Amino acid sequence: MAFDTIDAVQAALGNEGYICGRPLATVVFLALRLGRPLFLEGEAGTGKTEIAKALAAALGRRLIRLQCYEGLDASSAVYEWNFAEQMIAIRTAEATGGADRDALKSELFTSDYLIERPLLQAMRPQPGGAPILLIDELDRTDAPFEAFLLEALSDFQVTIPELGTIKAAEPPIVILTSNRTREVHDALKRRCLYHWVDYPDFDREIAILQARAPEASAALSAEVVAFVQRLRDEDLYKKPGVAETIDWAKCLLALDVVNLSPEVISDTLGALLKYQDDIQKLQNAQAKRILDDARASLVPMTSHLPSRNIPQGSGPKEIGDVKSPAYAPLALPDDPKLAGNITHFARALRKAGVKLGPGRVIDAITAVQAVGFTERADFYWTLHACFVSKPEDSAIFAQLFRLYWRDPQYMEQMMSLLTPMVHGVQQDRAAEAAEKRAAQALLDGREPPAPQAPAREDEIEIDIDASQTASAEERLRQLDFEQMSTAEMAAATRMLAELRLPVPPILTRRRQALPGPLADWKQTMRRAARQGGEIGKLATARKRMRYPNLVVLCDISGSMSSYSRAVLHFVHAVANREGQGWAQVHAFTFGTRLTNITRHMRRRDVDAALAAAGAQAQDWEGGTRIGACLHDFNRDWARRVAGQGAVVLLITDGLDRDATHDLGREMERMQLSFSQLIWLNPLLRWDGFAPLARGIAQMLPHCSSFRAAHNVASLAGLAAALTRPDDGGEKRRMLAALHGS
Repeated sequence: MAFDTIDAVQAALGNEGYICGRPLATVVFLALRLGRPLFLEGEAGTGKTEIAKALAAALGRRLIRLQCYEGLDASSAVYEWNFAEQMIAIRTAEATGGADRDALKSELFTSDYLIERPLLQAMRPQPGGAPILLIDELDRTDAPFEAFLLEALSDFQVTIPELGTIKAAEPPIVILTSNRTREVHDALKRRCLYHWVDYPDFDREIAILQARAPEASAALSAEVVAFVQRLRDEDLYKKPGVAETIDWAKCLLALDVVNLSPEVISDTLGALLKYQDDIQKLQNAQAKRILDDARASLVPMTSHLPSRNIPQGSGPKEIGDVKSPAYAPLALPDDPKLAGNITHFARALRKAGVKLGPGRVIDAITAVQAVGFTERADFYWTLHACFVSKPEDSAIFAQLFRLYWRDPQYMEQMMSLLTPMVHGVQQDRAAEAAEKRAAQALLDGREPPAPQAPAREDEIEIDIDASQTASAEERLRQLDFEQMSTAEMAAATRMLAELRLPVPPILTRRRQALPGPLADWKQTMRRAARQGGEIGKLATARKRMRYPNLVVLCDISGSMSSYSRAVLHFVHAVANREGQGWAQVHAFTFGTRLTNITRHMRRRDVDAALAAAGAQAQDWEGGTRIGACLHDFNRDWARRVAGQGAVVLLITDGLDRDATHDLGREMERMQLSFSQLIWLNPLLRWDGFAPLARGIAQMLPHCSSFRAAHNVASLAGLAAALTRPDDGGEKRRMLAALHGS
């Protein structure tokens, strides 16, 4: 069975109980038509695995599933020799004496003794056509397995040393999923079409719930979906997905619940939320508040009767956690210049920071030819599937799409933001995330001309010899954050975005099969089994290397506001820069309370990340309760983010306003939980600084290193503290001053 149109894909999946929107149906149609793997990324429980099951049922194909996990290798994913059967054959031949050594070796390594794993099974011919190969939760594997997949996903073949290369006669339909616990390498994403599977809107989730739990009444379904939709706006560690919505509805049906109530919600939250911290936030009054808000948002029930054909808007709604605007109406030209326009559009995306190569441009042109131009939304999502490989790039793509594909009014608004000479022509407004970067990419990097003031006749021109002065960049590196102007702070944040904070790896007890000083007896015996029990060469191994976590605790009280903004720019750059070695970067802010902003710092656009973090941290520029906040961190978060060899960066001036908690004891607990506790204090910029404040005196003995953090140069010096753990910075001198006083 083949699908000729996107509507046919959407209808076929709907018949199997999978209600999807047109964007997802478009990328599935392209994957089938172009024979490209489909990479689905999104939060857990949004239906990524179910799309493979529904597609297999709709096509009548076999579903082969490879469940990924840490340490997955070729022997578990591709093939494995049946050593037990081989040993029996060897002993039988030795007892009968009926075969020589060479003949026996050729008989042992045949398909009769081969155990086929999912990847090899997918390369074999299957009844009914090529199978659906589901590589589920790829983000749980290691980077070497990703490299191994490159051959399988580009040429649809696997290599077995004893048998040679096995190539699929008919390439399988490959679907890869990821919960984005880590970034998948671009080399793998380049071979795939990409789509971010987001939480559904209200109407679609109603349709999904009634398809999966048809016995639920319309009133209960509406209340359940409205409550879950409202719950996703709360600050939760794990937002409930569609799977949790279905599970919760089935639990309510099992309890014969007709309408929601705060008591019923509190009793059944375990089916909806999976973390105790999230459950505690929604007890009693909070549950009633959210339920009241959900009921208030419901319109008359007649407008929420779902149908299988969900109406689609004229543009994208929300992609990931970035709200993308609806694109402008298109009047696509029917001439051969469309391929050139797509090429120039790809160049603009590349200049705006989206990673794509010539291969993706060719794929985009081919995909547009396959889809055609019958629907405006199809053109958008076709290019989106070919050019976007990360959810953060969707905002840039949406802005550039609006600018490039003929929206003169919007282009005029963007020029008013960029060019000082036309400022005031359009209504002033704040630029959304990625707008300026998109417009600058379309301008090909050219800066708008600055307005020139008319020269006066009595003006005297003065020449200054600056050959002996320091460069502007060096001056900016040494300038205090608090003394910077707006323009200087903008330039400093660009410098902070380029800083690197590499960390050396840590040796672990685990081993890996690589040339090394350790004997690998397991691999040695495997090789011996292949050679009739003879040990020809001793296999070796070495210890695995792993990287630690980085935990940042940033003081955002009033006395630290100028420095905390700059530090958060630096933290965002560290969290999003690949190749520095950190396993994970966790970020917290504290003033009068502790706030976890880790997921906000993972947004690629720094403006959107800091805006979300500022909205989350309600105590910005407030008071300071360092002891209470560190107590909350040690109690609730330290065990979760510590790991092995984790490093803590504590950015605060140490001026605590709260005497209810023992600050020294909380610092001691942190020091014992982490390998390094580096304290960055902007007060060290003063030559006469002394640790006379009570909070500073209590904290100082328990930090590993005590350093300044008042300018770009001081943050750049952090690398020295990480590579040399014995470098205490100013700690020894401050302790001497403390005891001397």
